[in-house]
Amino acid sequence: MSNCSCIKGVYKFYVKAVDTKNLIYKDNSDWMDDDNYVIPSSYQVSVTPPGTGKATEFTVSTTNNTKITWGKELEEGVYCFETTSCGIKYTRSIGIFPKTECCIKQAWATLGIEFKSKIEEVESYLKMASNNAELNNVKTATQNLKIAKRLLENLKCDCSC
Repeated sequence: MSNCSCIKGVYKFYVKAVDTKNLIYKDNSDWMDDDNYVIPSSYQVSVTPPGTGKATEFTVSTTNNTKITWGKELEEGVYCFETTSCGIKYTRSIGIFPKTECCIKQAWATLGIEFKSKIEEVESYLKMASNNAELNNVKTATQNLKIAKRLLENLKCDCSC
């Protein structure tokens, strides 16, 4: 008789905003996988947006990409993802910045080569925001995002995303 599988200690996933209302979530966790365990086809994830303290539950696939539709515009910042597997609670923080990422793409597409170093500086701060989010340094991630946005505003790029 088979038992339900558990995450083997590390909750891993990839998440990316595809626009300002939708995320793509891909589970990359290591699951117990032998004859005694059956990997579930899906599981529950609680997602808490920045500054709200209010989680929303989603069912995600263990094998396929899952589209998470937020229903309203995604707020830029650090999102907390939580799940429980076999009684163990797993938590990860991820920076989600759809508008700023779109604006950077617009800057690359519309501004001349003379803006290359300035756009790269914006990207650098956004990367620091993302890295700090994953390290759960929410305050620093938020500061990095603010700097990236300010630098982007100074470029006066048309960011109609």
